[in-house]
Amino acid sequence: MADREAILGEIKVCEDARRKAEAGHAAPATLAKMDVLAGSLYEDIRAYPEAEALLQHAVKELRGAPPAELGNALGELAALHIAMDEHGKAEKESRESLALFEQAGDVKGVAMAHVDLANAEIDNRHFAQAVDDAQKAMTVLADDPATDIVERIAVRQTLGFALGGAGRCSEAMPVLKNAMEIAGTAYGQDSLAVGVEKYLMGRTAWNCGDMVDADAWMGKGIARMKVDLGWGHMVYLSAVSQYAKFLRERGQKEEAAAEEREIRMANAVVDARTISTAPVNGLR
Repeated sequence: MADREAILGEIKVCEDARRKAEAGHAAPATLAKMDVLAGSLYEDIRAYPEAEALLQHAVKELRGAPPAELGNALGELAALHIAMDEHGKAEKESRESLALFEQAGDVKGVAMAHVDLANAEIDNRHFAQAVDDAQKAMTVLADDPATDIVERIAVRQTLGFALGGAGRCSEAMPVLKNAMEIAGTAYGQDSLAVGVEKYLMGRTAWNCGDMVDADAWMGKGIARMKVDLGWGHMVYLSAVSQYAKFLRERGQKEEAAAEEREIRMANAVVDARTISTAPVNGLR
């Protein structure tokens, strides 16, 4: 994952390209697809109002476009609403996205939409439904050599986490370990991808009541994630927040307070360029 500076640079490239496209009288649907990309980048730096405005505008403009294009925009909006803790909105948008990919006959799109829906269901604690959706995605994505490695890992992450939430712990951990093995082979044992898998294994162990393994896995995962994402990426801060809750649950108040201080410090860092960088279509 890129650091803040790189993401800000990507946002500028997107907005410059959109400005040129708009000056060239590009079709609204073309501009909307550019807004989807920019919105996802704003999400990465936790500029949620900007991201939401762009993605909602894109969804509006893509009504009437080919179903898969609208489905993709709705999927991005659902992911944002998960990050914003708007879980009801996220599940509704994910269901609409799934229906659109089914309408388009896009088998892989349907599978990825099942992953997105499962993630929304997990956040709403609808674990049985999440397991069902994740398993549907696994049948398509798990072992298809044409499927991107990131997606093969992601579907296992989602299924493993859903199984853990559903109390099916003996099934959950092998799935997550398999995801970690794939990540290690593809990116290296010291990679960020493996660090994320370690954290997720810890979260699942916590859900399953295994506090010792949970502490070990979460601690190792967060330490690795900090190297690349410690500047304040939403994924890292979410992980640290959960780890602080875990430590408090274990009675480790001083350790929890240290993690909470890190979150406050990251949230207090305001990048002037982030504030001054507004979507070019004036949707801020």
